[in-house]
Amino acid sequence: MKPADALKSLQELVEQNSGGYRDAEDWAEAQRLMGAIRSGIVRQYDKFDELEHWLDAYFSERKHRQYSGGLPQIRVWIYTSIDTLKGCVD
Repeated sequence: MKPADALKSLQELVEQNSGGYRDAEDWAEAQRLMGAIRSGIVRQYDKFDELEHWLDAYFSERKHRQYSGGLPQIRVWIYTSIDTLKGCVD
């Protein structure tokens, strides 16, 4: 899968998932997509790390609670990271 397609699929996955728990199928799909994205990043590695961090919090039963704004805010941060990475993949 092309990294740009993986970014789009990841955004769709987050849109379809309410977050706040670690659904095994969705988490596995998110990890697969992150692997495809990682393979095509040519810069902005820190944004990739941020995206990975926010996904972990989004799909966690507890981690999302430590952020003001909760899941809706984390979703915004995920989308921001995805938008930034769109210009950084092959």
